[in-house]
Formats: sequence, structure tokens, C-alpha cells
Amino acid sequence: IKDGYVVKKAVEFDAGIANTYKKNHPEVDVIVDDIRIIDQSGVFKEGDADVIIGGPPCQGFSMAGARIRTGFIDDPRNYLFKHYFNVVKTVKPKAFVMENVKGIMTMQDGKIFEEILRIFSDAEMLDGQPYKINYKVVKATDFGVPQKRERMIIVGTQVSDFDFDELWEETKQNLLMN
Repeated sequence: IKDGYVVKKAVEFDAGIANTYKKNHPEVDVIVDDIRIIDQSGVFKEGDADVIIGGPPCQGFSMAGARIRTGFIDDPRNYLFKHYFNVVKTVKPKAFVMENVKGIMTMQDGKIFEEILRIFSDAEMLDGQPYKINYKVVKATDFGVPQKRERMIIVGTQVSDFDFDELWEETKQNLLMN
């Protein structure tokens, strides 16, 4: 990976996807399991990573995903971000990046999105180490990808003396130039 970052661990529930990842990245410890099981299992320890990148499963948020008929609030897939939070809380990285569908902002009148922003910036829930949260809806076409996908990117960092929008634009330009 560029800029000296190395992927140390990856979690993937789908064995087929995990096996493909393992073949392409044999140096990575790929954990094939459900995040609901491994988030508190001791697999992750404080200091394991400087950055955690993840996209907690989001079928319940997706406009295309199969929804449980009893409704959004009853869909357990909509709360998997809490297990991602537990991993971040355990590892205490300097930063995290969480990716999800754009619809996460408005589902259940925005309550889920508000909860995500709240827990990641709550000092009490994070042993006194809250994250400054920035987020942005990203269009794949803005990065040269020939798709009309839009994704929500949430970035949490314990560094606060930077201009997120300026850094975002600089990063986008660097990606497009490479």
C-alpha cells in the first residue's frame, strides 16, 4: 500500500471473498468470521493498527438490499456498525475510515446516522479518547470510476488541527493524477 501503510488483518464473513483476498494478499491475516463474534473475542488488541478501515455490512440501509418485512428498526443488519465501533474502541487507532451506503444518512429519520456520529465522538464511551468526525458523500465518478455509485465516507481522527475539505480535495487530485 502507498505511503508506508501495511494491511495487517482483515475480517470477511463471506468465505469465497475471504479466500480470494487471501490469494491476492497472502501476507494479511484474514479472519473469516462474523464481526458480531470477533469484535469482543480478543482477536484485536490495543495498538494493533494506526488506522482501521471498514464498511460494516449495510444490507438494511441499501435501497437495493433485501429488507426484512417487519421494517428497518427490526433488521439486525442495521446495527452492525456497533461491532465495528467495538473494534475501534479496543484497538484505539489514530484514525478510522468507515464506508457505507448513502442511504444510511436518512434511514429511520437519520437516527442511525446520528447514533454513529454520537458514539464515535463520545469521550465516555471511548475511554476518554473521542474522535473528531468528518463525513462526505462520495460519487464514484469523481474518482474516475465508471459507476454512478454514491457512498458515505466517515472519517474519525484524534488529530483536529487540519482542514478536512482541503485535505479531501488534495487527496482526490492526487488519486486522479496517479
